Amino acid sequence: MFANDFGGREQRFHLWFDPSEDFHSYSILWNQHQVVFFVDDFPITVFKNNSAIGGKFPSEPLHIEATIWNGTWAGNVNWSLSPFTTYYQNFTITGCQADYLHPEKCSSPEFEWNEEDQWELNPRQRQQLRDIRKLHMFYDYCDQVNATLTYPECAVSKM
Repeated sequence: MFANDFGGREQRFHLWFDPSEDFHSYSILWNQHQVVFFVDDFPITVFKNNSAIGGKFPSEPLHIEATIWNGTWAGNVNWSLSPFTTYYQNFTITGCQADYLHPEKCSSPEFEWNEEDQWELNPRQRQQLRDIRKLHMFYDYCDQVNATLTYPECAVSKM
């Protein structure tokens, strides 16, 4: 998660499936209260807007990249398996056109992602998140020594 070009907010998971065997749904919900990453409609990461306590929260327009990232923290790419091919199916983006003069426009309640029921996870989603974190997450930046000094959001509840 990069918040205004500040990274370091990685959470890593061993997915409960092999993503190369079939298509899966990956989605992001982003509003002024939270950013939620979903896999097959299961929330796997929630990044709350903790800017009131000094946490960074994205305020720049979102952009999407699909690439192979050979970052050692993400795992090494086995280049002997190249060339790599990826396929996208039913790729859609529902969003608000960025307006630098009027950024509040995208926080309007006229958009479904800004409705009050999208401000936090519902009870079922919170349980799903707890289960997925327990069973599949193997790295969380907030678990690092002195994380709360660098990332104020790590001092508050993760759920």
